[in-house]
Amino acid sequence: MINNITIYTSSDFPNGGAAENLVRQMALGINSLGTKVNVVLFRGHTNDKTRVNDTNIDCSYLLFEKRPENEIIKFVELFLIILSVPISIIRNRKRFKSKFIILYGIEYFYYVFPFYITGLLFNIKIYRIVTDRYPDRTIAPSWWKLLKVFFYRFQFRYFDKYLSGIICLSNYLRENAIFYGVKASKICLIPHFIDINLFCSESIKTLPFSRERIRIGLIGSLNENNGLFVLLKAFCLVKSAYSNIELCLIGSLSEEDMIISLQILGDVIDSVIFIGKAHDSMIPSLLSSCDLLVIPRKSSTFAEASFPTKLGEYLSTGRPIIATEVGEIKRIFKDKRELILVKPDSSESLKEGILFLINNKDMALRIGECGYYWALNNIEYRNSARILLNFMNIGNKK
Repeated sequence: MINNITIYTSSDFPNGGAAENLVRQMALGINSLGTKVNVVLFRGHTNDKTRVNDTNIDCSYLLFEKRPENEIIKFVELFLIILSVPISIIRNRKRFKSKFIILYGIEYFYYVFPFYITGLLFNIKIYRIVTDRYPDRTIAPSWWKLLKVFFYRFQFRYFDKYLSGIICLSNYLRENAIFYGVKASKICLIPHFIDINLFCSESIKTLPFSRERIRIGLIGSLNENNGLFVLLKAFCLVKSAYSNIELCLIGSLSEEDMIISLQILGDVIDSVIFIGKAHDSMIPSLLSSCDLLVIPRKSSTFAEASFPTKLGEYLSTGRPIIATEVGEIKRIFKDKRELILVKPDSSESLKEGILFLINNKDMALRIGECGYYWALNNIEYRNSARILLNFMNIGNKK
């Protein structure tokens, strides 16, 4: 019996940031277990560099190879997408024998509905991955986009329950789906899909705290919402006690946030390394060049709802980690077991967490090791793919 899968994603493929990595490893995990999978880019590529496909996963475009930037063309594209979805589904059914569709990053009712209707007509099961709960200002930064908020809410409040299944990345999202009528049997909880070997192979080259200088690392979107300024203030406090530390920041930083960062850092700016946005291939070695890693997320609905991608990558390195007690982090992990947990929005609490690891290096190594084994057992991409296929009742699971 052929049970092939098509993944429709609004992210790039196969390279890029957090979203791209999840789709990449999910596809590779599914494929490694004997189920064929292909990927369709819902909106085209955002970057020419992501077009190089170094996997054996077939990737095609729903419409355009590159995403339009003009707002008027984007509006026209919206209607073209809605019209193109049924054609694409039928094409994939004929070409790849796809009887299952997974939607990633496709969160608005007007996009999901064509999948649902076509799935009913052609006996194709539709599953949606729910990754976060976004605030209104993120969905509609301009007043004329406010209608998007309505369709975003309508999807998870009223329509997810009609799909074949929902894959949630956190307990918060799972409970939220149940609250809005999705049956528990139609929900699968998978925090992430991570290639553990990709990160641990780099980490074993140099053990934490084995060099003269102690390096603290952060990767991701460098902004206030992700706790950047709290971290910078905590670093200044730690620097006054330990001169041989440095901070490595990996990710994009806006001009405005850079100005604020420079004001906070003052004289310690020479101890901060701004890497900028790094290519995927560089991430494992960059993270493993750090002695301890931090997730200084501020308290918010977004932080409560999601499982941070960077946390999965951090844990895979075996480095000791400091994270704020928000969302899934405080529900899954125990302080001083897999992580050091600190209060959100507090540079003083973050400082104390950093100092604890520096002053207790043996315990720091044990915490890093414990976190690594948690990742190996809970978010390794092939194990996660196996859980997903079991949930979808698809055979060939090795």
